[in-house]
Amino acid sequence: YGYTNPYGTLKFYKYDINTLQKEEILSGWNHNSSPYGINIDPSNGDIYITTNGNYTSNGDVLVYNNDGSVKHNAAEALLLPSKVAFHSGNQAFILNEGGWGGNNAEISLYNTVTGVISNSHFSNSNGRGLGDVAQDAIIYGSKLYIAVSFSNTIEAMRLTDGVSSRIACIGE
Repeated sequence: YGYTNPYGTLKFYKYDINTLQKEEILSGWNHNSSPYGINIDPSNGDIYITTNGNYTSNGDVLVYNNDGSVKHNAAEALLLPSKVAFHSGNQAFILNEGGWGGNNAEISLYNTVTGVISNSHFSNSNGRGLGDVAQDAIIYGSKLYIAVSFSNTIEAMRLTDGVSSRIACIGE
């Protein structure tokens, strides 16, 4: 899955890596800000698109069924939601990068069944902020590992309750 936006003509595609064929999807895009990330729920093929909020305001999480029809109305995430990490059951974790120098990266918790988002999941679970510019996240085992670049840290957040341990401070 991917998207292109040459000269302001936004198109979303699904590529079949076996046949090397591409198919345009989501042709009716009418959101007011640009896509920032695209992720696919491996359990059902639902398409999750995050928007950039024009880099100054909160972005959204848009969810489509695998046939391209709307599954949930847009849910407002935080600043620069870039990645969706799917957990078994009905949970997905939204990585909000935050603004450079803003020390406002965050994790939101998204219910994939109801479409309800709970922002500030990380800070509410830990009593502290995530850091400055969260670049990537991956689920491995029972934890979500988060790379926070400008803070030079890696966080290991438990999936069950959001409690995290800082496991690395690179460059200190």
